[in-house]
Amino acid sequence: MPLVHKLNEPGTSIFPMSRVKRIIKEDKSVSLCSKEAVFLIAKATEFFIKSIASDSVELSKARVVDRVDKYFFLVDIIPPTVPLSTIEAPNKETE
Repeated sequence: MPLVHKLNEPGTSIFPMSRVKRIIKEDKSVSLCSKEAVFLIAKATEFFIKSIASDSVELSKARVVDRVDKYFFLVDIIPPTVPLSTIEAPNKETE
């Protein structure tokens, strides 16, 4: 089934509910989680990913995590951007 079709159906998410539930169960502080809560977490994650992707497109080549305050909590998780030229230069010297 195409992804676009799946996004338009009410009551569905692009993420499989079984995987979302498995991720939730990894948190030892959560003992029980209803189907509705799993669905809401999946939809919230879906909206978050759409938001960060659209902000990234708007800012184009800028580092969104550093420049947009609402994504500041990701600074420790997402590594800094490294220009391709700095990666290619040491490889050319070794050849």
